[in-house]
Order: sequence, then structure tokens, then C-alpha cells
Amino acid sequence: MTRRLFVVLAFLAAAILVSPAAPAAARACKFGYECYTTFYSNPSHTTVVGSLHEDCQGEPTMVGTRSGFKTFQEYPCPR
Repeated sequence: MTRRLFVVLAFLAAAILVSPAAPAAARACKFGYECYTTFYSNPSHTTVVGSLHEDCQGEPTMVGTRSGFKTFQEYPCPR
């Protein structure tokens, strides 16, 4: 019984370590702001692979793909 439990736990640990991580989520845009998130292919930000624009009404527009390498900009909406 103990041996079987050990084998199952070892298998689960290996599966967790091997499974790919999901792309990072974009930062939430605050109410009353227009936000731009740009996603890059690598940490040096040389190649853009996607972008997310959230307008002043909170409507998102996504182009391309998300990645873990990103920049985020926000600007106050005109009143």
C-alpha cells in the first residue's frame, strides 16, 4: 500500500513539473482608464506577438497572442 502511494505521488509530482505553464494574464485596467498591453516573444521585447487595448468603456480588443513578456500602459479617460 505504501509503495503504491509513493508511486502515485511521484507520478503526480512529475506531471506537475512537466506540464506547461499558461500564458500570463494581462493586468486589470482600472475604471476610468484606457489601457494598452503589448506582448512580446522574449524578455528583451524585440518582437511583438500580440496586444490588448481596453477603451474607456471597458471594451477589450485583443490582437495576436498573449505571452509572459509584456508591457502595460494606462491613461486617464477624458471627463
